[in-house]
Amino acid sequence: MAATDESDPPPLPPASPKPAPAQKRKPPLLALAWILLIGAVAGYVLWAQTQTPESELDLGDPVVAMVRLPTPAVTAPIPPPVPEAVAKPEPEPEPAPAPAAAPEPPPPAPASEPAPAPQAAAPVTPPAPPPAASPTAPRPIAPAPVQPAAPAPAATPAPAATPAPTPTPAPAAQQQAARPAAPPSLAPLPPRDVEAPTWVRFARPFDPEEKRPRIAIVLTDLGKSQAASNAAIQNLGGAITLAFSPYADNLTQWVALARAAGHEVLLNVPMEPADFPATDPGPQTLLTTLSARQNLERLDGLLGRAQGYVGIATAAGSRFTTSADAMRPVVDRMFQRGLLLLDSRTAQNSLAARVADDVGVPRVYADRIIDTEASRPAIDRALNDLERIARQNGVAVGIGQPFPVTFERLINWLALVENRGFVLAPVSAVVNRQPAPGAAPAPATAPAAQQR
Repeated sequence: MAATDESDPPPLPPASPKPAPAQKRKPPLLALAWILLIGAVAGYVLWAQTQTPESELDLGDPVVAMVRLPTPAVTAPIPPPVPEAVAKPEPEPEPAPAPAAAPEPPPPAPASEPAPAPQAAAPVTPPAPPPAASPTAPRPIAPAPVQPAAPAPAATPAPAATPAPTPTPAPAAQQQAARPAAPPSLAPLPPRDVEAPTWVRFARPFDPEEKRPRIAIVLTDLGKSQAASNAAIQNLGGAITLAFSPYADNLTQWVALARAAGHEVLLNVPMEPADFPATDPGPQTLLTTLSARQNLERLDGLLGRAQGYVGIATAAGSRFTTSADAMRPVVDRMFQRGLLLLDSRTAQNSLAARVADDVGVPRVYADRIIDTEASRPAIDRALNDLERIARQNGVAVGIGQPFPVTFERLINWLALVENRGFVLAPVSAVVNRQPAPGAAPAPATAPAAQQR
């Protein structure tokens, strides 16, 4: 029994040898894979190394070709440099202009001596023909394209003759002759229109040969009341001059309507009264306390509101018109614009007309303000005064405002004035016909104008 027990254990060992062979087979496969991979990489590296030098050698040839290509490209534009090749023989003539310096010719005696200098330059020209001889030889085939330079030497003598100093002073004299034409362009802007002054172009036609005494009536301060403005345009004859306020609405339309009805038109310009600021003619009033530039800016703004008027009429201004310093810039601007000036003479010592005479501006001044007192008897007396002044001086000017009583008395007077030997005239027909301010006795006897 003991023997049998000892013989039983031996059969167990055969099961263990089976897994051993499986573990021994795996290492050879991995090693083979690595060997193949390494071999492939090594083979690729060897192939790449063998290929790179060939590519480098191949790239070297085209690089040389690329470097050679620019050189023919440079040879292509050789035609422009051809004059440069011709200029090489010219360095010898270049010293020729140096001896022919311009400063020497001015003296007459030396002027004859430099003449031989160009002759010395002439012998220098023969070097140009030698290049022509070179093309004749069969060897220098390349110089053949340079043969067009042969005509170039013929051109070289021409410039040699042109640098002569004598022709240069001629254009200089021409320039000096042209200089006198320059100052007109630098002259200030013409003070008046080229064709005719503005007051002439917009004036109402009037017979200059008229011999009867002339009376001009100006109705001022229009445009503020539509009814009064329409009444003046439609009911008064075209010989009555109408002056519009610069503050009027639709000023351009009012001026156009008045001109269409045959009236001559003025523009009122507000000026500082003696009792300013108690009496204020408006925001754009010309003031003695402002500078000339400020007053001109205001004046230009007022004048730019309309067109078609022949001039301005002073409004208020009993202080401003008595200052020659204040009036001078205004009158100068009138001259530049070609306008006439109507001095309303709200102050007996007004200097506006005198300044206009000094500057040369056509001027008119009021002999009477017909409605200083807005009543029938006062207006009739003022109109009778105008007739008396017209007989004495040949001309008289009256101004009024658009009051109903003024319209009534004017309409009655206009119907009979021509029968009494007078002629109604626009303001433009009486410019500069009145005596110098202060010289006429008639205005002195007139009642003092109301200070406004």
